[in-house]
Amino acid sequence: TQVRPDFALLSTADEKPALLGMLTAPGTRATSRTPVARATASTWTASPADRLAHALRFQGVPLGLVTDGSEWTLVCLPGGALTTVTWTRHVWFDETETLRAFHALLCRQRFFGVEDERKLPALLRLSLDRQEEITERLKEQSQAVVDMLVATIGRLDAEHHVRHGRGLLPETVEPSDVYAAAVTVLMRLVFLLYAEEQGLLPLDDDAYASAYAASTLASSLRETATEAGEDALERTTLGWHCF
Repeated sequence: TQVRPDFALLSTADEKPALLGMLTAPGTRATSRTPVARATASTWTASPADRLAHALRFQGVPLGLVTDGSEWTLVCLPGGALTTVTWTRHVWFDETETLRAFHALLCRQRFFGVEDERKLPALLRLSLDRQEEITERLKEQSQAVVDMLVATIGRLDAEHHVRHGRGLLPETVEPSDVYAAAVTVLMRLVFLLYAEEQGLLPLDDDAYASAYAASTLASSLRETATEAGEDALERTTLGWHCF
């Protein structure tokens, strides 16, 4: 299967294109896989975005644009992995912010009128580096939280054994089980916080926000501690049941 870009953004100063483009039939989504053509020997069902990404990697070009005239999909390869963002032309009259974003990213000024570090490929690489830095920090913080939780459970178990002659946890529970459970709870918490931050869960619904949300739980517990004292938190399992 041959991939042939339909247009390119060129500069007289650079040997390689700044962007490669592909035109598709009306109604063809850039990220939708194409059906296998039985009349030919081709079995490649890659989407138009995947096909253009293949050409970008081969030519060493960081950006591509796929459009059917209605949808415009920017294809990016900041760190080798495929990333896409899509604009729909029909909403530009009502959502002018998206039109301004489209113009800000793909106007000639962005490619030829700014310093190299302010061009889109450089900004994408910088964003990727920052994502990796955030991931490393989150990993370190998560490890510290798990260690703190496991150590606290171990201390309470030992104190309970001294006072009552038996441990707080059942004898069949191994330390590895406690650690695995702590990691599971933490990962679920991180997932919920991210989903709520991205608007994937109904945080604006009062029932969800008061009974299920993770991002509102901390403030709720602080209010309880302020009104009834911190000792009241030791007698409630509300936070645990939320997860």
